[in-house]
Amino acid sequence: MLKCLCIGSSLDLPREGVLYSDTWIAKCREKFFGIDFINRSQWAQTSRILNDPQALEFIRPDVVVLHLGIVDCAPRRIFENYILRANALLLKMIFKYSVWKIFGGKYPSWAVVPEKKFEMNFENYLKRCKKSGIRKVVFISIGNPGPSMIRRNPHIAENVDRYNSVLYRLSEKYDFVENVMPLKNPEIIDYLPDGYHLSPCGHDKILNSLQPIIEKIKN
Repeated sequence: MLKCLCIGSSLDLPREGVLYSDTWIAKCREKFFGIDFINRSQWAQTSRILNDPQALEFIRPDVVVLHLGIVDCAPRRIFENYILRANALLLKMIFKYSVWKIFGGKYPSWAVVPEKKFEMNFENYLKRCKKSGIRKVVFISIGNPGPSMIRRNPHIAENVDRYNSVLYRLSEKYDFVENVMPLKNPEIIDYLPDGYHLSPCGHDKILNSLQPIIEKIKN
């Protein structure tokens, strides 16, 4: 049986308004018999997971589908980065004071995973995939956010473009990599009210973008 490893973030998981059966991974399992879709998606997951052997060597997949990048690239308040990286309660308390007001803006360069590190994580992973004989790696590009997300995070679209450019360059560099962009021009119905987590319609768009690639591999 073919093994397809799927690695994503909370975008790929069920949540309020999205049942497990609505997710693109569940729909792939239902649609493509004879393929074992292994879901390694996790809340707040970044490209750092790609450095873990559980993301490749321990599973030994035939195909990999990666839907990563939004957590990496989302601009954060400078100290919010430290919260996400260190999860320090003390820092959270400090931020309630005036220092938060001084450094409270969100800026493109203050992403959780810097662009160069993001590229390094992916490139090192692809080198390991090549060494392991992976048949196909599919990048699901970072979707362009909806209006409500942009209102909360004005620099998000800029960072999405930059980090997607990294994925595009790598897909051109490695012949076993394919890049799909199902949410390059999203509609409001593709997202939940937060403007970024996928609605059932958004999951359908991802499924439709993957279908011809998976059918070709299966045949």
